[in-house]
Amino acid sequence: MKHSFEYIITYVTPAGKRAGIYKSMQKEELDTLLQKLQVEGCTVEKVEIIRRCQPHCP
Repeated sequence: MKHSFEYIITYVTPAGKRAGIYKSMQKEELDTLLQKLQVEGCTVEKVEIIRRCQPHCP
């Protein structure tokens, strides 16, 4: 069984604005999202695990 975690990802856009994403996802989804942000020219500042999700998390 794969586990999901709730993450907060903070990053800086190419325009210099700080932004954040709060999302429940599996490790593979996180890796894909981080790659997408980098391709778009964003600089990821921090990835923080908030908590482990129960099986019913979205």
